[in-house]
Amino acid sequence: MYHYVRNNEDYSYDCYARRWSEFESQIDLMTSKLEVISPGDLEKIRYYLDRDDQSACLLTFDDGYKDHFACSEFLKSKSLSAIFFPPMNILKGKFLDVNAIHFLIGQRNLDIGQLLSNIVSQIKEKKLYIASWEGTIISIDEYLTQTSNSNRFDDNATVYVKRLLQRDIVGDECRSAVILECIDCFSNSRTTDLTKEMYLSIEEMQRMHSDGMYFGSHGLTHRWLSRLSREEQQIEIVDSFTQLKQLKLLDINQDPKVMCYPFGDYNSDTINILEDQGVDYSLTTKVGAAIHSPASAKVHELKRWDTNDFWDKKWQKPVIPLCEAD
Repeated sequence: MYHYVRNNEDYSYDCYARRWSEFESQIDLMTSKLEVISPGDLEKIRYYLDRDDQSACLLTFDDGYKDHFACSEFLKSKSLSAIFFPPMNILKGKFLDVNAIHFLIGQRNLDIGQLLSNIVSQIKEKKLYIASWEGTIISIDEYLTQTSNSNRFDDNATVYVKRLLQRDIVGDECRSAVILECIDCFSNSRTTDLTKEMYLSIEEMQRMHSDGMYFGSHGLTHRWLSRLSREEQQIEIVDSFTQLKQLKLLDINQDPKVMCYPFGDYNSDTINILEDQGVDYSLTTKVGAAIHSPASAKVHELKRWDTNDFWDKKWQKPVIPLCEAD
């Protein structure tokens, strides 16, 4: 699973990224140790899943970043293919909240505590509603006393910032307004310029598809699916596949239908919709090797390794966690 692939010094802000040289060395190691499967080879994918065989891998790229065009060209030069998951609203010039959050957190002279303080002040001034980790309405002061819920990449304050701006400030418009005020406060950038710099264009995606790359659904707006009604999820999923087909990024006669959950988030409604739509397989952000199960739902709950799992920070070299030695 890849997201940003870039050298941060070439940009005005930092983000969690795989450096170009690291990306290339990872791909070289994978091709020497594993079979890199085409995302469209359903027969071979099922073969490895059914046998819990971890000697193969599939390359996935989330969020439709401009970085991915160069990744595609590099993979093509190696006769490899991968699958890419752009949220469809990026093609309408929408700067997604998730990327606005990355942009804010990556500001080089901004302490994360300052950003969190600004968000808390806005919440209190605007009297916004806040949802707890479990989804119940609580005050912002109560929210900040919850167990940090920190993860393997983010500290406590960063988790609070991400969760508040991604989902826990109640109401899409309210969250977006807080994000925009933060951008105005802490940077001189315009979201229209950031959108052009960050995301793939339609022409770039079509070129990638003609070069043998695949595209799957990442929804329309990159929202937490489990927080949506079944009807809202239906729109996010069905309309995203429809748009991929209309843009000639998904050939229904040749390409598989694949779903990648935004934030790795889904529920039973999501899986039921995917089964009704004949989606071939779906990807989570649960860490580990993809393992199949006789239960039909499991094909829609496949794990993925993150690019960081394939990198040894101590020795600054690529590694393969599932079959290390040989």
